[in-house]
Amino acid sequence: MMEAFSAMCEVHKRIDRLRAAETFSLKPRDAQTCREFLAHLEQHRWSGPELNEFEVGLALEIDMFFYGIIDHLPPAVAEEILAQ
Repeated sequence: MMEAFSAMCEVHKRIDRLRAAETFSLKPRDAQTCREFLAHLEQHRWSGPELNEFEVGLALEIDMFFYGIIDHLPPAVAEEILAQ
């Protein structure tokens, strides 16, 4: 039960970061990628196995996306991402 809660917290952490990223000046392609990730996370109904898969799949894709746009993020956000 705690594992599922922890994984769901990771989903919501990325939703929050993606929402914040939408407010930054991103290249059109990056802005589109951000919207696509956000739409997927917000519209998905998560089950236990899917949460496990999230942490080794989509979560890593989102993290790589953030590393790719890190120069366009405010310093505090960039520091938080790098501290992971």
